[in-house]
Amino acid sequence: MVRMERNVGILLSAFLLGVLAGSGQAAEEKKELPKGQPMMAYPKPGEGLYYLPPPYWGLSRPDIQKELELLPEQIEKLKELSKRYWEQQQEVYKGVNWGTMTPEERTAKWKEVSERMKQQQEETRKEVEKILMPAQLATLRDIQFRQYVSGYLWSPQIAEKIGLTEDQKTQLNKLLQEYQEKQMHLMRELVEKQLNVLTPEQKEKLKEEVQKWMRF
Repeated sequence: MVRMERNVGILLSAFLLGVLAGSGQAAEEKKELPKGQPMMAYPKPGEGLYYLPPPYWGLSRPDIQKELELLPEQIEKLKELSKRYWEQQQEVYKGVNWGTMTPEERTAKWKEVSERMKQQQEETRKEVEKILMPAQLATLRDIQFRQYVSGYLWSPQIAEKIGLTEDQKTQLNKLLQEYQEKQMHLMRELVEKQLNVLTPEQKEKLKEEVQKWMRF
C-alpha cells in the first residue's frame, strides 16, 4: 500500500512540476514538432474566464478574487489584459502550416514561436504585477504554494532537500491514504445523487452507453 501511495504521489508531483514549468518552457524543450494543419496557441477562454500566463491563470476564479480582495477596476484591467494576451498568442501561429515545412524549417519555426510566446508571457506577467498590489501578490503566492505543495512533497528530490525523516514520510503516507478514502466516499456520494436525478429509463440508457465505452 505504501509503495502504491508513493507511486501515486510521485506521478502527481511530476504532473504538477510539468504544469508549473509553463507552456513556454514546454515548447522550448519539445522534441517532436507538430505536423499537419496550423496549430492554435490555446482555445479561446470561456465566458467569464481569463487567459493569463502561469502562475496567474487562477485570477479568473471568483474565490481567489475574493480572497485577494480585488477591486472592480483591477478585475476589468485583468480582463482587458487577458484578451490582449490571448490575441497575441493566436497571432504567433497565424499563417503557420507545419505540414508544408521541411524538418529543418519546422525546427527553426518552432524555436521562433517558442521565443515569441516566452517573451509575451514575461511581458504579460509584468503587467499583471502592475495591476495587483504587493499584498495581493504575496497572498496569491501563498495560495499557489498551498495548492501545489502536496504534489511537491512526493518528489524524492524535494523530500531530500528539506530533510524529511522516515517518520514524517510515514505520516504523509497515512494522510494521503485518509484523503483518498474521503475522496472515494465523496465520489460515491456524488454519483448516487446524480443518478437520483435521472429517471429509471434514463439510468438504463446511461448504463448501456457507459458499458459500450468501458467495454464490460
